[in-house]
Amino acid sequence: MAVPSFSRIEIRHDTLTDVFRAANHLQGLSSQLLHLHATIADKDLLRLAVHSAIRETSTKLRGN
Repeated sequence: MAVPSFSRIEIRHDTLTDVFRAANHLQGLSSQLLHLHATIADKDLLRLAVHSAIRETSTKLRGN
């Protein structure tokens, strides 16, 4: 498996609630990424953890 070096976040922004929810989740993701950066020294493992965190957030924000 290739270690991803790019991730994307999809955000539903149809309502004011969607926008508020996205802002909260993105703040949480930011904190999580800072934590991962501070605690994982291995570059490939960090990239996998970051990719996973971004995908998880994107799934929540898609609103499916």
